[in-house]
Amino acid sequence: AVRAHANDPHLWRLLSDCAASQKDGQSVFRARAEILFLTNRQKPAEEQMKNALRMARDNYSLTAQLERRLDEMRRLDAEFRR
Repeated sequence: AVRAHANDPHLWRLLSDCAASQKDGQSVFRARAEILFLTNRQKPAEEQMKNALRMARDNYSLTAQLERRLDEMRRLDAEFRR
């Protein structure tokens, strides 16, 4: 559902809750980052994404995905601020 509706903070909140119940810290940080970004809180979103990156450091593929998303968040924020 999150893939089809990536701009819905409510779905990210549900995903965060599920990840927390499964003790999947990296997914919790990623979901929190998305929630914060979608609710226009860029700096805390970046911090949460950096936390997710730290937890994923041993997984090259996941690290690349998270870095790409962090770059995209920064680019979108810069465009919004113009």
